[in-house]
Parts: sequence; structure tokens; C-alpha cells
Amino acid sequence: MKVFLGADHAGFELKEEIKKFLLAGGYEVEDKGAFELNPEDDYPDYIAPVAKAVSENPENSRGIIFGGSGQGEAICANRFTNVRAVVFYGSSLDIVTLSREHNNANILSLGARFLKETEAIEAVKLWLETDFSKDERHKRRLEKLEFLVNKSVIDSDSSKDFDSWNLKKKNIHSIERRPFFHEREIWFCYVGANVGFEQDGQGEDFLRPVVIIRKFNNEIFLAVPLSKTEKRSKYYFAFPFDENTTSVAILSQVRLIDARRLSRHIGTMKDEEFQQLNKKLKALLP
Repeated sequence: MKVFLGADHAGFELKEEIKKFLLAGGYEVEDKGAFELNPEDDYPDYIAPVAKAVSENPENSRGIIFGGSGQGEAICANRFTNVRAVVFYGSSLDIVTLSREHNNANILSLGARFLKETEAIEAVKLWLETDFSKDERHKRRLEKLEFLVNKSVIDSDSSKDFDSWNLKKKNIHSIERRPFFHEREIWFCYVGANVGFEQDGQGEDFLRPVVIIRKFNNEIFLAVPLSKTEKRSKYYFAFPFDENTTSVAILSQVRLIDARRLSRHIGTMKDEEFQQLNKKLKALLP
């Protein structure tokens, strides 16, 4: 498990001490700053990178953030999806235990101005060693929280440019010749502006890379959209696109696509990785 750290000037010194404690305990640690004491710095600059990292791998990473009270830092962290940040600035350690057992918290925000170093170390040790209870009542409540987040995303669909996409789609439909394509190939594809959680294309052409999973004929194929945001679960498959870039296949977004939506060929998956992707995809299907 990887632990990400972040602090402003008020939490800087405590962060440095907690980092020493974690490294001595064998934890994998990544410090997102601050890297020097600057009384004029602003906590969002250091808390946001921690929250982003945990958001991308929420079940297999933790974040510990530091500020004067820890309150603003937790507010900042909780702006990110998949993040469950809680505050501790002293009093009963039962709060720390319950944040893990009941709330499955993945970021701990410490109020450095209210904690002694020994108290903070004790709280961090307890928090990292306490597991989520997985009781049905707690799972149900966390699922309801996720529903609220998802609902807000759906409600924001009104900002999507469906009108421009419909015009673009009419032009795509009028294309007479489809390009030649093969399985394993990666293409930029006119994915479009879609409903709810369906993956969208980007830019004025609504493009997104896809990998062709199955070619049924020259007109239609099965494909999986790709992303650069790395996530680790059964719904994602990460693979190296090139020496410097990792692509992530979003397996839950597999779909049939007409070849007229293909824009340009940009790469090809290695056969071994393609077989692994197919195996993981088939495991999701009944």
C-alpha cells in the first residue's frame, strides 16, 4: 500500500516527522510537498495532488494530509471523486478507528496545531492498521454517498454539447467509404457526446482513442475506449502505449461501433497484452 503525504506551512514540520515514521516502518511513501517551509504557501497546492493520487487508486492507497486544523485540507481532498477524507486533531482515538471501520476513509487530515508529535504518530499507526469492517450497513451507506456523487455528475450532463455532436454525427453518417482496420489496432474514434456515464469524446471532433477488440466485418466492430487516467480494478486494464505513455482500457465501456466513426490509426497493442485484455473483459461478461 502506497501512502501519499501533503502539507502546507502549518503542517510541514509534522509531515516531515510522520514521513520518517512511515519510512522506518517500511511503508512506500510519496511526498507531494511542501518541500520547504514557506509561511505564504496555500494548502490546496499540496493537498490536491494527494487527493488526485488517492482518487485514481482509492482502495490500494492512502493519503495523510496536514494543516493547522486539518479542516480546510479535508474539504479540499473531498472535492475529488473516490476520496473519503476525515479530520483528526486530538481527543479520543476511537474517532480514528471508526473512520476506517465504518467509513472506509482513505485520507486522514491532521490538525498539526492541536497535536503533539507522539499523538499524531499514534493516530497514523492506528489508522493505517485498521481495516474497513465491510458490514452491510456501512457498505450500504457508502454506496448511497457514491450515488449522490454520481447523481451530481448526471445532473451536469446539461453542459454537454449534444447539438454540436448531432451535427458532427450527421456528417459522419454521410461518409461512404469506411477505412480498413484490424483487431488489436488503436484508432482515434468519433466517440461523441453521450448520456450519463457513457464515455465521451474530446475536443471539437469528439475524439477518443479506442482499441478494436473484435472485427465482425468491414462495417462494424467491438471496441473499448481508452483513457490516460490510471485506475486499478476489474473494470480497467492498463498497458504501455509507448515508452512514455500508459493507456487504460475502460472495460465497462465496451461497445459496438460503425467503422465510419474511425478517424486515424495511431498504434497497435502487442499480442500478449491484447490477449490479457480479452481475458479480463470476458471475465466481466456472464
